[in-house]
Amino acid sequence: MARQLIGEAMVLAEHFGVVPGDRLLATVPPHHIYGLLFGTLVPIVAGACFLRETPFHAETVAAAVDRHRVDMLISVPAHLRSLMMLDPGKLAGLRRVFSSGAPLPRRVAEEMSTHHKLGVTEVYGSSETGGIAWRIQRGEDTPWAPLPGVRVERDTDGCLRVESPFLPPGQPQPTRCQDRIELVDRDRFVLRG
Repeated sequence: MARQLIGEAMVLAEHFGVVPGDRLLATVPPHHIYGLLFGTLVPIVAGACFLRETPFHAETVAAAVDRHRVDMLISVPAHLRSLMMLDPGKLAGLRRVFSSGAPLPRRVAEEMSTHHKLGVTEVYGSSETGGIAWRIQRGEDTPWAPLPGVRVERDTDGCLRVESPFLPPGQPQPTRCQDRIELVDRDRFVLRG
């Protein structure tokens, strides 16, 4: 399990451009797999920094971003929605925002883009499969792109099948998931429930 987590953190850090000196702030605690991976392990393997605090409220997030010169915010849709109450420019130091743990409503993605001039990188995965895919919403049905090393296919009943280096040893490859997808092309897909 540790080898898988560290391996996934290394892939995520490289793919998303986390570099030494970056400062990451997570509103997701490290006892959640997403908080552990993005908020703790990714910065460690990249030689970056992470803040020990996990603020939830918009004002405390903005204050931490400013006080610690945070480059990247690791969050969830509910926390991102609350950031709309902040004045534009309050998150100006951020270079990137990540969201996972639940579907990001299109309205929240659009408001983050227009209000704070920040695209939100959504990460899709599960505790059982690790990270599967990512996207930045650009409108209705923006497709998901698999993370490096991950291969996706559509089962005959429309369910996602994942082949991944992040799966536990002994788990069948590809592994069938319960999520329904529609393939856009060989690699990209749209979630259908």
